[in-house]
Amino acid sequence: MRIQRGSPIGSCAVGGWQDAEALAYAELLYEWHLRHGRQWPQSQCAGCGELIADHRALTLTDGNQVHFESIDCVLLYGDSWRAAAAAALHRLGLDPPPGITR
Repeated sequence: MRIQRGSPIGSCAVGGWQDAEALAYAELLYEWHLRHGRQWPQSQCAGCGELIADHRALTLTDGNQVHFESIDCVLLYGDSWRAAAAAALHRLGLDPPPGITR
């Protein structure tokens, strides 16, 4: 179902129609990721791929872990899973709304 731009739902959104589309696409990415995304071994950082070993780890909502000491690992992982989800959705014919890269 697609809501028409002139509908009450489209015009009442606080951030506007574009924000609503972007939010819906982000939710779609996240849902795909939770259902089909890669599960990394608990001993391996999902961001950089290195062993967590004696380092502290941050466990994410999907169960994967990243190094806690560096924001770089969580950013790398976020970019990685979003790219994988966007590619899979594209193969299904679901592309991001205009202005959203992924």
